[in-house]
Amino acid sequence: MSRSGSRIGAIALALAIAAAAPAQQPPLYPNGTYDASVPAPKAFLGYELGEKFTPHARIVSYLEAVAAASKRVKLQRIGETNEGRPLLQLAITSEANQSKLETIRKNILSLADPRTISDPKSVDDLVKSTPVIVWLSYGVHGNESSSAEAGMQAVYQLAAGTDEPTTKLLADAVVIVDPLLNPDGRDRYVNWFNSVVGASPNPDPQSAEHDEPWPGGRFNHFLFDMNRDWAWLTQKETRARIAQYLQWMPQVHVDYHEMGYNSTYFFFPAEAPINTNFPPKTVEWAKVFGKGNAEAFDAFGWPYYTAESFDLYYPGYGDSWPSLHGAIGMTYEQAGHSSAGLTVRRDDDTLLTLRDRVAHHFTSSLATIRTAVANREKLLRDFYDFRKSAIDEGEKESIKEYLIVPGKDPERASELVGLLLAQGVEVSRAKQPFVAEKLHGYLNDKWELEKFPEGTCIVSMKQPAKRLAKALLEPEAEVTKLYFYDISAWSLPLAYGVKAYWTEVPTTVEKEALKARPVIEGKVDGATDGAVYYLIPWDTNGAPRALYQLLAEGFLARVAGKTFTLDGKDFARGTIVVPTSGNPPAVRQRMDKLAKDNHLVVTAAKTGLTEKGINLGSEQVSPLRLPKIAVAMGEGVSSTSYGAIWFLLEQEYGIPFTPIQVRSIGDADLSKYNVLIFPDDGGGYGPAIDKDATQRIKDWIERGGTFVGVGGGAFWATQEQSKLAPVSMADKEEKGADSKSDAPATGGDEKKVDDSTSGGGAAASASAPPKEQKKPKERMKIEEQEAEARKRQVPGTILAVDLDPAHPLAFGYDERIYVLKSGSQAFNLTKVGFNVGSFLPEKVSGYISKENEEKIGKKAFLVEIPMGRGHVVLYADDPTFRLFWKGLTRLFLNSVLLLSKP
Repeated sequence: MSRSGSRIGAIALALAIAAAAPAQQPPLYPNGTYDASVPAPKAFLGYELGEKFTPHARIVSYLEAVAAASKRVKLQRIGETNEGRPLLQLAITSEANQSKLETIRKNILSLADPRTISDPKSVDDLVKSTPVIVWLSYGVHGNESSSAEAGMQAVYQLAAGTDEPTTKLLADAVVIVDPLLNPDGRDRYVNWFNSVVGASPNPDPQSAEHDEPWPGGRFNHFLFDMNRDWAWLTQKETRARIAQYLQWMPQVHVDYHEMGYNSTYFFFPAEAPINTNFPPKTVEWAKVFGKGNAEAFDAFGWPYYTAESFDLYYPGYGDSWPSLHGAIGMTYEQAGHSSAGLTVRRDDDTLLTLRDRVAHHFTSSLATIRTAVANREKLLRDFYDFRKSAIDEGEKESIKEYLIVPGKDPERASELVGLLLAQGVEVSRAKQPFVAEKLHGYLNDKWELEKFPEGTCIVSMKQPAKRLAKALLEPEAEVTKLYFYDISAWSLPLAYGVKAYWTEVPTTVEKEALKARPVIEGKVDGATDGAVYYLIPWDTNGAPRALYQLLAEGFLARVAGKTFTLDGKDFARGTIVVPTSGNPPAVRQRMDKLAKDNHLVVTAAKTGLTEKGINLGSEQVSPLRLPKIAVAMGEGVSSTSYGAIWFLLEQEYGIPFTPIQVRSIGDADLSKYNVLIFPDDGGGYGPAIDKDATQRIKDWIERGGTFVGVGGGAFWATQEQSKLAPVSMADKEEKGADSKSDAPATGGDEKKVDDSTSGGGAAASASAPPKEQKKPKERMKIEEQEAEARKRQVPGTILAVDLDPAHPLAFGYDERIYVLKSGSQAFNLTKVGFNVGSFLPEKVSGYISKENEEKIGKKAFLVEIPMGRGHVVLYADDPTFRLFWKGLTRLFLNSVLLLSKP
């Protein structure tokens, strides 16, 4: 390019940047009047909202200043993030309502539990006199950055506005504001953006400020997507929020988001499918609020859309979870996201600014409150009716109760019960053994009568939280349309791997209502004096923690590769054998504490001579070594997969590891480690790891290292990619949409499940008509291609896997487990290693086509390839997915703890 051309280009760029620079901004609330004693955002921050990104600390300072100046605002700290940032909540209403705020809250809780109100007139009185509760949640995804700025403007308007429309809103509503759900992620994004932006924002989408690096600010500290965590409560931010939510039980909840900058604005009603646990009124109310938002946006001529892309099916979102509790839960999506920066030029050559995005979210906030206030009595009445009809349905519908059996791992069953209790679901516990009638299992099996032990937990459907409880516990959510924004199956008993049933007849056993999860007492069984071995069963999720603690403290431990019987008690493969010989005397006291801390029943054995099976001095009882772990991270790695492994190892099991950037693995000294984990990929490992680096990994494995690949990290190791291991991928899939991201699957017309899905492994009728000849893709019209793509998707479906119980990776498990399968990729059955887990042609829950069910049913989920002195372990899907799939925790930890030998 000539110098003159360069000057022209520079001038054009300068003009574009100048055009994008903030000019005098019109007010976000035209003709507003305000209490001068309450600081306005500009007066406090030094800039108009939308001109800069506000760091979390400044947001906190501003909100504290507003709360100190306004008698309409009550602010409290409800917790803190993993990085120590405070989590705030504001309750904003009129001064008159503030003086009786606790009474208002208790009145709402009375409406939330219709059993506490015996007189219908009392319901009428509460509906007429009680303000509606509107909860506004901003910034669950930290790099969807406009909502926290809009939240400050909404707080200011409600706290300081003196115009009649604002004061009328506050007379009839209590607005709960969560100003920033994800402070850690937001500051990660804001700090990065401020480090790369120039003196003025550059609207060119190719500019660095529009290209956020890994892992991005979307996620919290541990890289969890907290908009998927509402029902699983794995993160402390979620737990703090849910605890407060149950104290208020709002009638309206809005979750503020952003999407691609070329879009416009989305508000409810939602796209189908709608979870069938919702009554029709939930959908009708979404239309009412959509109309209110549309009127507000039409007044400014702003574009928007409804009923596309964003469904109401998966129960772990900030719209679906509140809705299952009776609120009108909604997602609002503004064009923008991290790639929008402060200003960006869109494909249609228009500029989208942060100020625009703030204005839209602020406007929808006020419109939502207005609609709620205009329909206050009806909203309160319908909220009461939602909770009352839930009780009535629980009495009339076929599922009367769910029974959760303590089983082999009572601590895991207790953890599931604790999860339900933390979400406001009522659970009771049987005080004695009992017999239940008309039972159904989770695999279409049923019994007329069955005995249950004392301690069985019972979840009655005759309760106000019935719809949430049923959505979480039912074996399968009904599929009404082949469109999935997220996974299609999540049944908690299957995910946790606990034995559960449902009954057609309520149990009559004496019960106690639980206020907290059952406490499982650990102990050492048998006299420790004279014990020569301690035996730790490997069928509980506490056992790996105990084993790691022993190894980390220098104690010797071994694993039994065969079964045995001692003192009349059977011990399975995987039993951890801790000898007293060779260990310091403190091992006796240590075992007692380990048993209690990890809720284990440890057996003290006075002899190594067994009655049956191997003796405890057998070569089949192999020594174990302390795992020294490295985990790949960085560009190319799935942030959430890495985050789940990080949280599992460090937070849940106290197992340290070294994170290594993928790009540095080729130069890393792998001799420091004996385990190397590749999480699922987030773009592919290939570009960062060349042939030389792959060979170094292979040499490390042959010297005794264990390579663990998960999802895309496993497929990287196959013959189709790096050729690290002699394993091949089953047919390369056409993935379609990624059901585990915010990229929605392709939508389309409704399709009932009876002719599109497969379930229970049922065989096709012998008299079935011949299959219709499939039209070649090139002959399909657009809508036909979309329908075909929907049929092919595997959007997160529970499948059965057949395990080889003799392999160390399967120790502690029965022969059948249940995994969440996403996408159709798997491994061809290997002839050179071990097919530890193979898919069965048996869909358990969720959507899958018969074609995919049969195809995947012939493939491997988990393979292990011995290489020299080491191992390659490959999982076709992520056993740590979102960390609520507790049933596979030990399966993953087996690859870390049980393969590394001295």
